Amino acid sequence: MGNAVGEKLSSSPCLEDFFPPMGDRLVAVIDDDTLLLELIRTILTPRLCEVASATDGASGLALCRARKPDLVLVDVGLPGTSGLDLCRTLKSDPELRPIPVLVMTALPEEENLVKAFAAGADDFLEKPFRNYELMARTRAHLRTKSLYDQLEAALDRMNEEAANQERLVHMLVHDMKSPLTGIMGYLELLVRRHALGPQNRALDAMSASCQGLMRLVRDLLDLGKARAGRLLLQPEVVGLGRELETACAEQEGEAERRRTRIRVLLPAQEVLLTADRGIVRRVLANLLSNALRHSPAGEEVRVFVRRLDGAGEVGIAVLDAGEGIPLDDQQRLFDAYAHSAAPLPRAGGGVGLGLSFCKLAMEAHGGRIEVDSEPGRGACFTVWFPVSTRLAS
Repeated sequence: MGNAVGEKLSSSPCLEDFFPPMGDRLVAVIDDDTLLLELIRTILTPRLCEVASATDGASGLALCRARKPDLVLVDVGLPGTSGLDLCRTLKSDPELRPIPVLVMTALPEEENLVKAFAAGADDFLEKPFRNYELMARTRAHLRTKSLYDQLEAALDRMNEEAANQERLVHMLVHDMKSPLTGIMGYLELLVRRHALGPQNRALDAMSASCQGLMRLVRDLLDLGKARAGRLLLQPEVVGLGRELETACAEQEGEAERRRTRIRVLLPAQEVLLTADRGIVRRVLANLLSNALRHSPAGEEVRVFVRRLDGAGEVGIAVLDAGEGIPLDDQQRLFDAYAHSAAPLPRAGGGVGLGLSFCKLAMEAHGGRIEVDSEPGRGACFTVWFPVSTRLAS
């Protein structure tokens, strides 16, 4: 080391002014030279930070895992596990990866430095080094780690606040179900009493609106469950043709109100799947409602079963006659609350939950959803079920 590391601190005046203490920061120094370890401890400890040391790679790794230091100084030429191997291990561990690693070497040739940075080192310190150089580099990396910790803490707070808001929304939506169910019950009673009366059309429109709101409430609740991995399916044998007929029949009132038609092309033979019937119906209801909302009056929405030879999938496609979806919007179409980047001449609105729910629901079944669309040519949404759920055809 010569006299560089061992130079007297008095030769660097006012070090305290340049390098004020950094609180409870911890630096791990790993080197088999015990004299150097003590010198580094003497330089850093009273002025900058706490120092913990180890004399080989194995004990150095154990030290890092136990105490999670804010900076690691490691010698390249450690016995056994080399400093570069230790650096690779630290950077491959998700918990230790954020810790800056400063490699100490007496061989600062370009090839050795390239190897050090390739191993994940954040910086290097050439031996022999001077006191102020050691303190300056240490302080710089401790400040970087401190800023990283502050950013991570702020992100954790943001995530916690977002989680709290999501829990609040979930509770509010859940509490909406009971009064909404009551409203729908009274509307159904009024429809029965005034089945032939002049108020029938208004009552039907109110009932359809309540059904749409109830579907939105259920989508919100299940969207949260799916994101948390708590959407539990209740699989049973489901006939796709039968479910298509049921879903389309439920949307006939909406189609009539919008002066559109639904055309169903049923398969010649029933296709049976193992799936959650309730979830499948809600996926179809979302796709049909979306297609009706985006189709002009006088047009038709087509629904049919698709098969891909050799692909091991069977699908249900819903094709609308709308203005189509730009390619840029298709990339984020299935994100919750997504909207088109530009206003589109579409009837109705929506907050983008339906398609997001469909995506998560199909993924829970091991399937997928896709869209095929061009501006001016409508949009075709297809939900694909894996062949493993298919029982018979």
